[in-house]
Amino acid sequence: MATMEDVARLRLEILGDEAEQTVESLNSGLKDVNSELKLMELNGEKGSEAWRELKRVQKDIKDDLKELNQNIDLNDMSWNQLNNRARQLRGELNNLTIGSEEWIAKLKQISEVDTRIGDTREEMKRLKGEGESQE
Repeated sequence: MATMEDVARLRLEILGDEAEQTVESLNSGLKDVNSELKLMELNGEKGSEAWRELKRVQKDIKDDLKELNQNIDLNDMSWNQLNNRARQLRGELNNLTIGSEEWIAKLKQISEVDTRIGDTREEMKRLKGEGESQE
């Protein structure tokens, strides 16, 4: 059972110094928070003060991830970051009105990410082919 002190400690560990935050550490923290929330729900603690605090932490982490992902250049993203960004954009697209300006802009963003993923796949295939031909 998580106490308020445990929740506060977890929040500090996850959110810590913004300068040291990375997408990977935030994803790891989000997994920890999600696991703790599931455990609390199984123990009948859903709706408790500690559970609500963890939900706030979960939302903060998701917001931070969204902001960080938007600020990272597609060319600087790892394979996992590209796939997470595509998934995030598709989730946002699902909540928009079809045909709206926002929806069209989101489609363009998805297209850019998908193009980068496709280019990366092609580069991986090319490099794999070069490696096999050298053997």
